[in-house]
Amino acid sequence: MKFLASGSEKRVAIPIIAGVLILLISSFVDDVYGFATLIGIGLLLQGCLLVNAYRDPKRKIKFDQNLIYTPIDGTLEISQKQVLVGYRPSKKQLGDENHIIDPISGDWIVDDSKNLDFSTEFLWRQQTKEDAENNAIFRIRIRKTFLDMRTVFSPISGKIIAQELRLPTKKTGEKSEFNVLESDYGARLRMVIESEDSGLFEMLIHSKAEAFDPYVFENDSVKQGDKLCLVHSNRMWVDIRVPAKSWNLSSLKSSNILEAGLDSIFHKNGDEEE
Repeated sequence: MKFLASGSEKRVAIPIIAGVLILLISSFVDDVYGFATLIGIGLLLQGCLLVNAYRDPKRKIKFDQNLIYTPIDGTLEISQKQVLVGYRPSKKQLGDENHIIDPISGDWIVDDSKNLDFSTEFLWRQQTKEDAENNAIFRIRIRKTFLDMRTVFSPISGKIIAQELRLPTKKTGEKSEFNVLESDYGARLRMVIESEDSGLFEMLIHSKAEAFDPYVFENDSVKQGDKLCLVHSNRMWVDIRVPAKSWNLSSLKSSNILEAGLDSIFHKNGDEEE
C-alpha cells in the first residue's frame, strides 16, 4: 500500500477486513437484529479514518539548508525566544550544590553557562529584556490536529547525533519552581540533528510512550524531507529549538496552519526569505 506510511498497513487493514467479513456474515448468515451490520459499518468507518491518518502523500520539497521546515502537519501553538536555565544531571552530579528537584519536571543542574550542545535535555524559560543573548534559542511548538497525518519528517539535512525516548517525569508536587508545563514532560522522543552548514537542532516529539515507531536512529544521516518517525496516536505535538545566534523565525501563515516539508519555520540569520 504505497499510499500508506510504512508500518501502518496492518493497523489499517485489520478493521477494514473485519468490517467486510462481518457485513458478509450479516447478509448471508445472520444479522443478529441489525447489530452485525452496525458493527461492520463502524469498523469500515474506523478503517477510513485510519487511511486518512496514515496517508503518505508525495510532496515536492524545495531543498534549502538555509531553511528549517515544519516536521509535521499541524497548527502553530507556541512561538517564543527562550534562555537556558539548566540541564539534566549525570549520576555523579546528583546531590551537587546546583542540583535541584523540580516537582513536575524532575532533576536539574541549575547552570545557564553550559554550551548549547544539546548533549542532554535542557531546562528553558522565556527570555526577558534583562537577559543576555548568550545561550538564547528560538522555540516553536506545532500540534497535530485530528485529521492531520501521523508522519514526522526531517526539517533539515544532517546527521542524528542523539536520539532517546524519555518517559513521563514522576510528579512529586503541584507547583513548579520554574513554571514549567506538565505536558512538556510526558513521554517524548528527543532527536538532535547536526548539519554541516547549520549547526545543531533539537526536536522533541510528544505523544504516548508506546506510540513512537522511528524509521531512523542515532548516527543515521537524513535529508531534508526524509521520514523520521511514525506516531500511532492522534495526540501529538512537536517542539523545535534552534540557537538564536544562527537562526531566526520565519514569516508564518496568518492561519497558523502548517504543512510538513512545505512551510518553513526558521531561516538562517543573514538570509532573506523568498
